[in-house]
Amino acid sequence: MRFVFLFLFFTAYFSQSKAQDFYDLHKIQTIEVYILDTQWRSKLDILKASTEDYLLADSIIINDAKFENVGIKFKGNSSYKPSYAKNPFHIELNTFQKQNYQGYQDIKLSNGFGDPSFVREALAYHVLGAYMDAPKCNFAKLYINNEYIGLYTNTESINSDFVEDKFGSKSNTFIKANPILNPSPANKCNLKYKGSDTSLYTNFYELKSDLGWKDLVNLCDTVSNKTAAIEAILDMDKAIWMLAFNALLVNLDSYTGAFCQNYYLYKTDAGKFVPIVWDLNMSFGAFPFAGGPSNSMGNLSVLGMQQLPPNIHDTHEDWPLIQAVFANPRFKKSFYAHFKTMLNNHFDTGYYKQVFVQLQDLVRADLQADANKFFGMSDFQNAADSTIRSGNFMVPGVFQLMEQRISYLKTLPELSMAAPQITEVKPSTENPIWNQQVNINARVVLAGTGSVFIYYKRTKWASFELAQMFDDGMHGDGMPGDQVFGASFTMSSPFLYYYIYAENANAAQFSPQQAAFTFYTLQVNSQEPAKGVLVINEFLASNKKSDINEYGAYEDWIELYNNSNLAIDLSGFQISDNFNNPNKYVFPIGTRIEANAYLMLWADDMPSTAKYLHTGFALSATGEELVLSSALGRVLDSISFGSQETDKPTGRCPNGIGSFTQISKASFNHANIFCATGNAEVQSVSHNVYLYPNPSNGAVFLHNPTGLKVEMEVFNLQGKLIKLVNSSSLISLEELSDACYFVVFKDVNGAFIRSQKLIIYK
Repeated sequence: MRFVFLFLFFTAYFSQSKAQDFYDLHKIQTIEVYILDTQWRSKLDILKASTEDYLLADSIIINDAKFENVGIKFKGNSSYKPSYAKNPFHIELNTFQKQNYQGYQDIKLSNGFGDPSFVREALAYHVLGAYMDAPKCNFAKLYINNEYIGLYTNTESINSDFVEDKFGSKSNTFIKANPILNPSPANKCNLKYKGSDTSLYTNFYELKSDLGWKDLVNLCDTVSNKTAAIEAILDMDKAIWMLAFNALLVNLDSYTGAFCQNYYLYKTDAGKFVPIVWDLNMSFGAFPFAGGPSNSMGNLSVLGMQQLPPNIHDTHEDWPLIQAVFANPRFKKSFYAHFKTMLNNHFDTGYYKQVFVQLQDLVRADLQADANKFFGMSDFQNAADSTIRSGNFMVPGVFQLMEQRISYLKTLPELSMAAPQITEVKPSTENPIWNQQVNINARVVLAGTGSVFIYYKRTKWASFELAQMFDDGMHGDGMPGDQVFGASFTMSSPFLYYYIYAENANAAQFSPQQAAFTFYTLQVNSQEPAKGVLVINEFLASNKKSDINEYGAYEDWIELYNNSNLAIDLSGFQISDNFNNPNKYVFPIGTRIEANAYLMLWADDMPSTAKYLHTGFALSATGEELVLSSALGRVLDSISFGSQETDKPTGRCPNGIGSFTQISKASFNHANIFCATGNAEVQSVSHNVYLYPNPSNGAVFLHNPTGLKVEMEVFNLQGKLIKLVNSSSLISLEELSDACYFVVFKDVNGAFIRSQKLIIYK
């Protein structure tokens, strides 16, 4: 099973990375920068020492894609020096004008400082990415003014785009845990409470959001003093994965080491901070400073790193997060379960060696051509098995460190205690319907006295909640004492996400073992309409004197239209003003839109009533997005719109099937009949012009009592023009197949009069 996991993970990882070509681990990127200013290097040094602003690069070419007017600056702490010919860079494509490459605006290039192997960072991120949200990483060749500066590690930036992609929002509290002061054992970003004054924290953390210092103080207070409430404010599973990763890979330039740095914290919409690991170039023992009491650097020998205990700092008050984990029995068991999962999957199998060798083979030629590299090729070649000097300390070979470390870890009782075994995790039905009760069962051999729990959530961006499972014959679990544990849930949402946790007195196990980064998913059996059947038909983003809601207020509104002849169950469907967060409003179970009918939504924060639904979000008159999705998250309709005029809605013309255009007058809960310029004559006849009978066998009559000349366009449901018809009292449409069509009536000047749905049924 272990090798099956590794094969599947390896395949999935590289399939995903190939879809994002800029971070494809198999491909070395080429970045060419052109700066006309001949003093660019000294100016970058001055900016690094002062404002840290960007210098204008005249152009940049990334794999043959050219961009003008790009920002560039030096980055880094110990990896940067004015005397280095190869300093790390931060390139920002959108500093001076809006642009991106494959959706990325920031490029972070690290120079290989402190790593004779040159592949530590890419290998470490590759491991981490199997267990928690982490940046993607590969390699890039950098040229400046046609001079080869050297080979770099290319790591995805942890910025607002990153957190929005991973956590569904980007405007909440966002903190970088790197001291503004020079990092030292006395300058730790360790989440230790320093007092309620926010100024006590500003030299130790960097705020990346507009606000958030009070949130940070509250987090530090909770981690240090109120650990019983820690799960309400910090995603403990991600924190435990981070600490287990740091300890296993001897990644000490991190929270676990002397400086307690190199991680980010983002507060999700669920109200919990999530940690994000950053800067792994000195993982695998390249930074030997574990820290200790009395602000000790805690310099470790190679043997000390090989035998670094997983629970390092579990009693040290300067590492309050580690203390909090090991003081809680469930957190402690979770830590060792996660630690063993990484150890077994990536290291005891030798998998990390395979990736290490592949990465070194990939970069060898370009590194050899790099005249500015920090280590010679002999050091590169020996970086797997030999200790190599880096500045004032010795860096162990990656294999030298980990093979002895694996042997040592296997002797520890905490990693050899019998843990529960979880098998046969399954729901009572694979295709539940709305509001059906579903039992989740798991066969668990506890290996002693213990308990079984299920972590669950109902929406993508929510936090997992904890509930106990039972083997008592009363929770859909079969017979009492048969080692099958159960918990029951009502499918009141489109999805149920869950994973299992079992513990005995000494150890714990998860299923899936990579939880909560991976989990089981159960979804309702939802019949979804085809594209174009259910549409956003009209919306008003600036309402001053149009329609009013049931509370007597002029608010934004959205009109949906059902183009089909069947009612649609909207239970669990979603609508939002943000493409990246599509489930801002979820339709209640039982919501329906009738055949050929409209459904009105008030885009405000008022409570829904029996008369109208209210979304909880408003539309921006300056322009934004609108997206309608099915219960299972498939986009049914969407629009990105610009600035809106007051009381001038945007809608589909022809009604239900046409393109979006500004409408001269709102048609709340009715067909869009004011699609033209508001010509009074056209509007006056709009309700008197139509075809009948409807449905028809193909022969229809035009009802047109005004006598105005009318032209007709017949469209199919996909919006394709099928037929043009001039005025006539009797019209033959017998060549059309049985289906639903839309007829658009226009006057002699081409002005829109109205539209009509026409059903041909022979």
